[in-house]
Order: sequence, then structure tokens, then C-alpha cells
Amino acid sequence: DGGRTESVVEKEPLEFVEGFSKPFCFFRRSSNL
Repeated sequence: DGGRTESVVEKEPLEFVEGFSKPFCFFRRSSNL
């Protein structure tokens, strides 16, 4: 199950980056306005 753990580890940072970049982009757009 080593591949399984790898896929989970790879997916976690992806979700974290997406969840962090989304509000960050929204905040940048709001500050620009």
C-alpha cells in the first residue's frame, strides 16, 4: 500500500494550496478594488 500512501500525501498539499490560494486571490482582488 505504499502507492496508496503516496497518493494521499500528494493530494493533501494540493487541497491545502487550492484552499489557501482561493481566499488569497479573493483577498487580493478585494484589496485592488
